Amino acid sequence: MKLDDLPDSSVGKLFAARFGVEEANAVLAAGLMHRGQMHRDHARLGSDPFKTCLAFVIGLECYQHGGYLEEHGLRASWEDVKAWIIEKAEMRTHDGDFDGFALLMGVYNEYVGSKPFVEEEDHEAR
Repeated sequence: MKLDDLPDSSVGKLFAARFGVEEANAVLAAGLMHRGQMHRDHARLGSDPFKTCLAFVIGLECYQHGGYLEEHGLRASWEDVKAWIIEKAEMRTHDGDFDGFALLMGVYNEYVGSKPFVEEEDHEAR
């Protein structure tokens, strides 16, 4: 799957406008590769497969680890990509799958506008 295969309404098109087609295709390839490696070929891509790929890239921290950056060909700065995802990707509307472990650990909270299950001050008071 490539960027050209996605509908015009895909957030991947906006991502490509900001970071380039090559970067968008690298995100797609990384997300789909991890989906397959983790035996998640059954994962629901949802109405926007690019969001599913972003979810796997976020959950597996592909932009934060040198090995994944090189392997996937990701070139954009994580700080810029993260800020863009929070501002533009509307991950709270994602109707496909997320990485289950990352979801349980609260990794997606800041991307979907959720608060952690336990507030820090509540945790410290216990």
